[in-house]
Amino acid sequence: MDVKIINNSTQSVNGWQLTLNFSGAPRVTNSWNATVNETATQVVASNLSWNANLGSGQSASFGFQGNLSDYLDTPSCIVKRN
Repeated sequence: MDVKIINNSTQSVNGWQLTLNFSGAPRVTNSWNATVNETATQVVASNLSWNANLGSGQSASFGFQGNLSDYLDTPSCIVKRN
């Protein structure tokens, strides 16, 4: 999965965290450009030191690979900014 986070606000963001909620329990096998962890039916990704600051209109991309023993649906998404 490749994910792009865009700062659509007029204020800068100094750190971000994104939570993807799946119907099954995903198992992350590899990730890039973020710290990625799975817990139950969620994958939580947080910025690294070099992609934490996003000015207005700027973006950061990250991704991960994994598997799921069930059907992989489109996850819901929650983004928090610091």
